[in-house]
Amino acid sequence: MHTIDQAQRSLSRFFGGHRIANQAGGPVLGVRQAVKALIDVLFRWQARADQRRVLRSLPDYMLKDLGISRSDAAFEADKPFWKP
Repeated sequence: MHTIDQAQRSLSRFFGGHRIANQAGGPVLGVRQAVKALIDVLFRWQARADQRRVLRSLPDYMLKDLGISRSDAAFEADKPFWKP
């Protein structure tokens, strides 16, 4: 059985290290922080998906300038958006 602290640590890891609850602020502040953390994660995922889409579309000469092979670019672009 998880304690509240264990659950908070698990959520904190999922939401990228944000603190989910604040003892002094009570549950309202905890909900606000959780919503903010969720929004941050969604924006991070969207940015990662956009960057991978652009990487996939780069021509070979640009990849060469970056020092990235076509296979390395394809490998990175094929990752799911939630994986760093």
